[in-house]
Amino acid sequence: MSLTRSFLNEFRPLFRLLEEPLFRPTSFERLSHPHPFHRGEFLNAFRPNVYVAEQPKAYVVEAEVPGVRKEDLNVRVGDNGQSIVIEGKLHNRWGNPELAPSAEAAEKPAADTTAVNAESADSKCSICPSSPEQFLIKSTFTRTVWLPRPVDGQNVSAKLQDGVLTLTVPKMEDKEAIKIVVE
Repeated sequence: MSLTRSFLNEFRPLFRLLEEPLFRPTSFERLSHPHPFHRGEFLNAFRPNVYVAEQPKAYVVEAEVPGVRKEDLNVRVGDNGQSIVIEGKLHNRWGNPELAPSAEAAEKPAADTTAVNAESADSKCSICPSSPEQFLIKSTFTRTVWLPRPVDGQNVSAKLQDGVLTLTVPKMEDKEAIKIVVE
């Protein structure tokens, strides 16, 4: 292991603090100010809460991803088994359901539809008003979870139920200590 990599490992808790926002807007604030430039462009960015629990032989990672379908989720193990990356897409519609366009109309961009994009380092959000009382939010997100020790990426199990993604990540087997004979 290089000296630089081990040096950067010491700063992982600091990097985690920088990833987390100082405040998280409530759902009411996000819905009451849907325009990204009304009260700051980052209020509409979707960033799921992630919880990590350590068990004797595995880590259990739970991510709150309400409204995200399993087809829109991508989970990877990276950095030699030291990190888990959760990526996803969220398509959310709210407003008057009688004014909702059909599924084909929602996929095709309309000529009179305006779109406003807001980007951050790890999320991208588009708000497309299809009528004055209806909005369609398309948002992407990425969350990286750093783990204290390497994991077995081949045996990770993932389950999406009731808007909660649960990952069971087995820890890498410790190599047995080798006794060195001193001459």
